[in-house]
Amino acid sequence: MHCSALQPDNDVRWLNQQARAIMDRRGIPMVDLHAAITGKCGTAPQASCFGSPGCFCPHCPAHGGEGYKWLANSTIVPVLTKLLGL
Repeated sequence: MHCSALQPDNDVRWLNQQARAIMDRRGIPMVDLHAAITGKCGTAPQASCFGSPGCFCPHCPAHGGEGYKWLANSTIVPVLTKLLGL
């Protein structure tokens, strides 16, 4: 998790780079949820996000999963809608 430390965030970014290289070689679109979260909240670590202290992880389990809801509405659904031509 990239919630409270820089090294895990670096690991996530490195793994996403590896995933993007694989997907690009095969022409498969990729949705970078890490970029969406850091675009919204700033780079790790952060003390809060989505207006909630202690909430930086995308899931924000103590806050009703508001990060996942935001990811779904702002990032995932729009990309899938476009891919499906809806």
